Amino acid sequence: KEIGKNLIPSLKSKKLITAGVDQWRVQNRAVKELMEKYVWFEPMAVVLGKGIVKAAAWGLMWRVVVGTVLSMSDLISDILVLKEYWDGGKETL
Repeated sequence: KEIGKNLIPSLKSKKLITAGVDQWRVQNRAVKELMEKYVWFEPMAVVLGKGIVKAAAWGLMWRVVVGTVLSMSDLISDILVLKEYWDGGKETL
């Protein structure tokens, strides 16, 4: 029960789910032995980690921040292209 509870902090501390699962494996000898004995356990833990991150508030916040940054970057590039178009294509530095 305690080993399972350690998965969420490991997922929170890493940007990639696979890295969080790997950290969880390194921190818990029993999980490491389980992953060595049963090859299917690690991919299952990654899928469970994806579900945890998707359902968690901090996972939602991460997706919102990334989406916002990408959208703002796209907006800025569109404005720069329009400005270049309205200036008649003259390149000024």
